[in-house]
Amino acid sequence: GKKYRTIRSNLSTIETLAWSPDGMQLACAGSDSCVQVWNVHTGRLLQTYTDHADTITCVVWSPDSTMLASASDDGTVHVYPAIGRLS
Repeated sequence: GKKYRTIRSNLSTIETLAWSPDGMQLACAGSDSCVQVWNVHTGRLLQTYTDHADTITCVVWSPDSTMLASASDDGTVHVYPAIGRLS
């Protein structure tokens, strides 16, 4: 059908994205070394995580949508509470 929403991220390149299991948020990340979490229904940016030092290659949500993990070419995995979920 029809397009529901366009989300305009300010990331240079989006390498990966992941829907939260509850369908409320979309996490995207890439070459800017940060993860952005968006409210899919409003298109509002809820949270930005900036702890990586290189391109983020993977983001994944916990099954209950309360945690978010990201992996980077810097050799680290960061796990965050999904605080944007409360917004």
